[in-house]
Amino acid sequence: MMWYFLDGVQSRLGDFPIGSKSEYTKFTVVLDNTGTHEIIFLKSNKSARWWMEVPYPPKEGSKYERHYLVPCDKMDYENAMNNEMPDLWWKTYQKLS
Repeated sequence: MMWYFLDGVQSRLGDFPIGSKSEYTKFTVVLDNTGTHEIIFLKSNKSARWWMEVPYPPKEGSKYERHYLVPCDKMDYENAMNNEMPDLWWKTYQKLS
């Protein structure tokens, strides 16, 4: 069992989008039904994995806008392109509130 663990650790891709943004393709989707709401998706050029930015709800006195990166799949992006709010985005936003 220890061998499987070490093999898994060594096989990690290390592509979580905290480093250089040049290693990722950014997709911005504006939902038509709200007009002001946009969802930002990031796709890794290295592994083709997808993430979605979910903003923290605005707080009084906060100078900086923060967001939370949620792993997602291409289907979430395609649903957003079809003007559908991804369930994962909405559930994550509610948890951050």
